[in-house]
Amino acid sequence: MRFWLILSVFCSSGLCFDFFLETIPKTVNWSSDPCEDFYRHVCPIGSVSDPLAKAVNSRRNAKQAASKIDHFKYLAHLAYGGTNGLAQRAGQLYEKRCEQGLDNQNLFSILKTLVVFDGHCYGVFCTDHLKLDTDCKRVGKIIRNTLPAFEGDIQKKRVEKLECLVLAAHNYMTIQEHVDQELEEAIMETNALVGEMKEIVKEMILATPWAANNNVIKSTLGAVLSTNLEVDFEKIKKNLFDQLTKIHLNYEECRNQFNNDNDANILCFWNSIDKHEFDKTYIYFEHYDLSFNAVNSFPNIYFGLPFYFIVKHTEELAAVLGSTGYIVGHELSHTLISSDNFPALTYFSQSAIDCIQKQFNSTCTEFKEESCLVQDVHLDENGADILGFQLAYSVLEKHYGNRLKDTYTPLNVTHQQLFFYSAALTSCEGKKGEVLLNRDRSLNGHSPSNIRINSIAQHPGFKEAFQCSDNSRMMQSATEQCHIYGKDAPVSRRR
Repeated sequence: MRFWLILSVFCSSGLCFDFFLETIPKTVNWSSDPCEDFYRHVCPIGSVSDPLAKAVNSRRNAKQAASKIDHFKYLAHLAYGGTNGLAQRAGQLYEKRCEQGLDNQNLFSILKTLVVFDGHCYGVFCTDHLKLDTDCKRVGKIIRNTLPAFEGDIQKKRVEKLECLVLAAHNYMTIQEHVDQELEEAIMETNALVGEMKEIVKEMILATPWAANNNVIKSTLGAVLSTNLEVDFEKIKKNLFDQLTKIHLNYEECRNQFNNDNDANILCFWNSIDKHEFDKTYIYFEHYDLSFNAVNSFPNIYFGLPFYFIVKHTEELAAVLGSTGYIVGHELSHTLISSDNFPALTYFSQSAIDCIQKQFNSTCTEFKEESCLVQDVHLDENGADILGFQLAYSVLEKHYGNRLKDTYTPLNVTHQQLFFYSAALTSCEGKKGEVLLNRDRSLNGHSPSNIRINSIAQHPGFKEAFQCSDNSRMMQSATEQCHIYGKDAPVSRRR
């Protein structure tokens, strides 16, 4: 709690920006009843989609990167398409050097490498006969006229390396520009939150009847206790920096061989790319980007930088627990919900599965907008939504106790209500909810955002927070609360 007390004093002094003080007043339709359609109370049709993400992007640390990465930016620029004109530049470079009586052996060596495809060399650069012609302009013209036929294949052959370079430069600069001491503290707080939830889950598992009756308490505990927040930005940054530096050094070494002539830039770029074998460990590592991205890649869980920005720039803990805390609970819960998509457990209760899907079916029926489905493919995400929310709420109760219904003065809502509002803002969309599809048109595992958020109606805390009547739409859609783990979980005796 010490960190949160310090943060609260700092923000209350007016010295910092608060994401929820910024977004909640702009998005919530205060004239509507939260008990009728909570998601549309917070995120009305036609409102700005992803308001929290937009607030994060508008306020994230945009300080200038250190000058030492300027050359990485230039290399990335070349990779993005700045390599056009290779033939013209190479021809000009050859002519100048030839007329000055300089050796062109390195130039021809690089050109020969560029036209090797699938182990075979093609074209006039494969032999040494051009070197024997002393007419500088004639050979320069041959280079300019011949090389364009290969430029498309030159890029195609190196498309993966180009992608690696662009991503390496992007990822390094993202960390360099946005991960500072305060964000590192936010990461530590998030890691502490993971640990706190794991302790809650541990007690729940030990008290779970179906886990005891099927002798899976130890294996289930082992799975969840093995799940950890994986983040070491210094390690990642060093890996990327070392690779980019090596490419840059190869690039500068090549340019030096041509007396730093700008006509050698593109040629040397391809040469430096060819020489480097990328370590892809953190190249395709998308979990520190600037979007709301989180994933459980068992046994590790990862969160995009915006979730840490929220921790860094949010005054009230209730808002943090409803947003970043809810996502932490969701990702941790993936380990605890066994499905075909995520079979981390050796056994899982069928009664728990039925309860999860029953709630989402009921929410779909009541709040379907454009389209809605509940299929087996949705079980993992649906279960993680329900259990993740329960875990985050348990942490909320632990920290607030009898202060839960106290008013958070800046927004004139209770801490309990603030928790729910911040949860809805994590997936706020101003368009009608619809079934999500993957790129190959198969069903995506996530339910529509309005269904995911409105399914929280089954949690008793929601009814209590907003004093909903039993005949309200939210309460009509609420099924019996799913006790997936804990003493009230299904018995599910072994047959």
